[in-house]
Amino acid sequence: MKVKVKREDFVVREDCDLALSSDGTHRVYLMHKRGWNTVDAIGAIARASGVPVHEVRYAGLKDRHAVTSQYVTVPGRYALLPRVPGIPEEDLRFEAVGFSQDFVSTRNLVKNRFSIVLRSLGRNEVAALNARLPNVRALGFPNYFDDQRFGSVPPGGELLAERVAKGHLKGALKLYMTADYPSLGAHE
Repeated sequence: MKVKVKREDFVVREDCDLALSSDGTHRVYLMHKRGWNTVDAIGAIARASGVPVHEVRYAGLKDRHAVTSQYVTVPGRYALLPRVPGIPEEDLRFEAVGFSQDFVSTRNLVKNRFSIVLRSLGRNEVAALNARLPNVRALGFPNYFDDQRFGSVPPGGELLAERVAKGHLKGALKLYMTADYPSLGAHE
């Protein structure tokens, strides 16, 4: 099985419960990015807009090897440009969606919606995934997908979620318990 062959194979859309209105103390934007990590995208728009980077708030980090949408806020005295000059709009753009009395943070984050394309699946893998779909629909799926959750890709390059998806549960547990993840918890 192959995951994330193309950026479009992994799409993340953030849902938050930030109350939007036509006025408020904070401007609210939906940041759409492809091929950018959250921190670099925020830095690029802050510089281009003349906004101090520490004034731009967001609820979480989103994968740079994906197509993502997430909310960002700035105090009302600032405004973000819709795009960064020199950066293609399909790679990074900011959509003004309203105002709020509060800034976005993890307390507003309701969930992330994922769309994941799995490629090169064998017949048995397809059957196994189809058999598990009712449980995923009923219970959801834990977010152990990528190196973002565990700080870095361990030696050998295989991610925890790849082992889980392939049914290598003992290997996944061993990886989780023994691999060195120096930045675990540094960003979330």
